[in-house]
Amino acid sequence: MRKIGTIAVALVATTGALGGTAQAAGHEDTTRRPVVDVTQQTDGLTARLQIALDRQADGSPPSLTEAQRRELATIGAENEGGVGLAAAKAKGPATLRCDKNPHWSDAKGRLDMRFNCHHNTINWGYRISAKLRSVITGAVAERGASWWKNGKHMPKNAPHTVGKSYHFHGTFKPVKHGNHVQSQDHMKFRVNVGGQTGTGTLTWTSNVKTKK
Repeated sequence: MRKIGTIAVALVATTGALGGTAQAAGHEDTTRRPVVDVTQQTDGLTARLQIALDRQADGSPPSLTEAQRRELATIGAENEGGVGLAAAKAKGPATLRCDKNPHWSDAKGRLDMRFNCHHNTINWGYRISAKLRSVITGAVAERGASWWKNGKHMPKNAPHTVGKSYHFHGTFKPVKHGNHVQSQDHMKFRVNVGGQTGTGTLTWTSNVKTKK
């Protein structure tokens, strides 16, 4: 079973530092397409964004300006805050309490999650940040959230191909008190960074335990 639970982003010739801050390298990889790769992590959530820029017509990597580098760096910026969950233990799931409605947010987007213990469901919603939307062109193809309950793979949510401002959302059910719920969603889209085109992917994963 795959490990899930945090947020990440990929940037041209960058290395993402776990714990919230993306650090851009001062040089460009000339052997392959420039790639941004940043991972940001908080209790219960991991998010990863990757952006690979297209090669030039002659097959060579694009030459980035300082303005383009700065724009990429802002997309992988430090965690912008939000209400996190208290982890049950250092490497264990975070606690999702009934009707507390926590959310996580960073430079790439915001995840809201609610354990509705009265109806035995978890409702979730994800919205891509304005910073990231500013470089996305065209539709976003969302795979549909996959989830696991107490280690068992459950039927995934429906996929969507929609505009970048769409509020992605879904429901996990049935979920009861004391269940260990892990989930993951994946999105793919085209980008334009100061005239440089490419392809981006955003993956978020969560790892929670429900409690009344």
